[in-house]
Amino acid sequence: ENKPAAAPASTPAPQSASFNQLTEQQRQSLQEFARTLATLEKDWDSFHSSYDSWLRNRNAPVETDMEKSLGQQITRFQAVKGLVVNLTTATLTKSLADQLFEAAQDEERALRALKDSWRPGDTAAFQRYEESRLKIEKAQVNIKKKFAELAAVAEPQNKESLGKFYKPYR
Repeated sequence: ENKPAAAPASTPAPQSASFNQLTEQQRQSLQEFARTLATLEKDWDSFHSSYDSWLRNRNAPVETDMEKSLGQQITRFQAVKGLVVNLTTATLTKSLADQLFEAAQDEERALRALKDSWRPGDTAAFQRYEESRLKIEKAQVNIKKKFAELAAVAEPQNKESLGKFYKPYR
């Protein structure tokens, strides 16, 4: 698996620096991270919407059909995970990229556990996935808030260059 190298857990966000004090490379890294994060959020939400729709409309009474269908869900999620792997891992965003990778890993493990543990008439396996998904979504919100804090180092006239992604999390 292509996991970004682990960052020290205590990588602090630059609290007193302004966007203008960042190097050009740091500004570009933040901008790229913002763009990729916005795409990732959209695609991850789209995956969940598609999964929810599939779950409501599934018609796979045969165990092998359900296993195949769940396998297809895992394959779809791997495309989302691919975006996480491609996140900018510059010093400023490395910790966040690592946390997002862990969230994606957790979701993939939960989907695989669902596929491996599901049995006809078993709703508990789906409930376990939903519980995992809620924890992962909370982690995602925390990561987005941390990015918003990091992006807030920008001076007001430059915040727009980081995109509108972080505004709801201020």
